[in-house]
Amino acid sequence: MPDEVVYFDEETNENKTAKEVKLVWTHNTESSLSVHDMCIREGHEQYDEFVLREENRIAKKWMIELGYDPDLYITKEWMIVEKGKISEPDEIEEWLKPNHPTAISPITSEEI
Repeated sequence: MPDEVVYFDEETNENKTAKEVKLVWTHNTESSLSVHDMCIREGHEQYDEFVLREENRIAKKWMIELGYDPDLYITKEWMIVEKGKISEPDEIEEWLKPNHPTAISPITSEEI
């Protein structure tokens, strides 16, 4: 793998060089899970977006490799959670009181 890559800078209309970065993801505790890598140029305008998209893809793949059904579970910040399950105190409070007066004004059935 070369240390530098050539890319076209649209702002200056010039070819430029930059270092190539190789990112490798391995699971901390589960050695049976697949290893993933990605190469991207240093300073890429969409670096963060590409890395985040790749991390989401890897998390989903690892979830499936661990035997979770993607129809019932999702990954959220590297955690496997049930789809539709609420866990944050604010979400739970809102779920328990969906027509709380500060969120939605209560109405009677006649008004509907």
